[in-house]
Amino acid sequence: MPIQVQGGTSGVVADVNTDKEILTAARVIDRHGEPLLVTEDEHLMISPETMLFFEQVDGAAVNILKWAPIVTTMTIAQASGFITLNNSAITTANTNATLTTIRQFPLYGAKPLRGQFNVKPVTAPQANATMELGFGFALGGGSPTGGAFFRWTPAGTFMAVVNRAGTEIVSSALTAPDPGVTALFEIVLVEDLVQFFIDDVVVAEVETAPASAFPVDSGHQPVFARVYNGGVAPGAAPQLQIGQVCVLQESIQQNKRWADIQVSTGHGSWQSPVTAFAQTANYANNAAPGSATLSNTAAGYTTLGGKWQFAAVAGAETDYALFSYTVPTGFQLYVTSLVVTAMNMVVAVATTPTILEWGVGLNASAVSLITVDGVNTWAARRIPIGQQSFPVAAPVGAVATDIVRIFSPPLVVDSGRQFQVILRMPVATATATEIFRGAVGVTGYFE
Repeated sequence: MPIQVQGGTSGVVADVNTDKEILTAARVIDRHGEPLLVTEDEHLMISPETMLFFEQVDGAAVNILKWAPIVTTMTIAQASGFITLNNSAITTANTNATLTTIRQFPLYGAKPLRGQFNVKPVTAPQANATMELGFGFALGGGSPTGGAFFRWTPAGTFMAVVNRAGTEIVSSALTAPDPGVTALFEIVLVEDLVQFFIDDVVVAEVETAPASAFPVDSGHQPVFARVYNGGVAPGAAPQLQIGQVCVLQESIQQNKRWADIQVSTGHGSWQSPVTAFAQTANYANNAAPGSATLSNTAAGYTTLGGKWQFAAVAGAETDYALFSYTVPTGFQLYVTSLVVTAMNMVVAVATTPTILEWGVGLNASAVSLITVDGVNTWAARRIPIGQQSFPVAAPVGAVATDIVRIFSPPLVVDSGRQFQVILRMPVATATATEIFRGAVGVTGYFE
């Protein structure tokens, strides 16, 4: 029979076997008395989670770099921290609104894939209206072709659904979340089970069909939400309001750098993180860059690098703000690398060599390079990055050696401040017909 070992000071008793080996079966709890979290396979959740997708729902427009909105008559709009499906609040039959992530998320067997959705259902389940939220493939009012999601059904019920190649396994009817109240919906997929949570409470578990290897038939799943009216108009306009959305990979140490994660979630420096989510570089399709007017106080271009050109000017110890980009409000810009190219065009270099001295300016409060530190003003912090030169008689098409710089740690520019590419030409000859042209490539991410 088992014997007991008692601590000398605590008096706490531990069971041991007849060989005096401590029996380790135990309930491990945190300081609040709650059990530690484990995966569905009972692995203690100690490895870091990897963020695969995050949408803050910030601003007044749906981020088309992350989402593909598809509508029939209904509308989708973003405001006040929510993306509203059926923003026009119509009850017209056979209308719909679908929001799907452009990215699809991989599934790795028993390693959980977790989706978290802060969502406010505006209406309760009702006849002739359907609302769905989770992972999967579904468009318009058609039947889903795969996924794991919550469904407000056209029969007026609420349930959890797992769809494999069009065949569905559904939970029993669940208590629907209160209309007008934001709740945290979570879905966790592993190879033999899908768990559904609302406000951190498991509300349903759907096991994989015995003949299937995985709950769904596609190894990559997008996130989606949709609202649609059936062939008969519902009594009230169905609406879902989507708040923050996060997709996490659990129990796998992916060793991704934070920069890699930020870029993969749509925050690469080559596209603006705010409306209209446009390209940040000066790089037009099928068109030469406009010629910059070199100035110490005004930007030649207000983009985050890109193509440039200007007419040859006389040599001077003047710093020109060739590029000056304003970091969007609320974000920081991390610059991890920079490339500068340059070539001579139209006529050969005349009279004197041309020397191009390049630098970057960080965190100025204004475009003008004469800005100084003062009350609510900040001068640029300047870093030299290299030189290029063209000798006298350098022909049309002569190319200077590229400047390539890797920044570790990265260069960081704060919200509302300037990232500037500064050019100085201490030796040069003013030649109206001579054009210098090149590109500045900026790589990094927004946070």
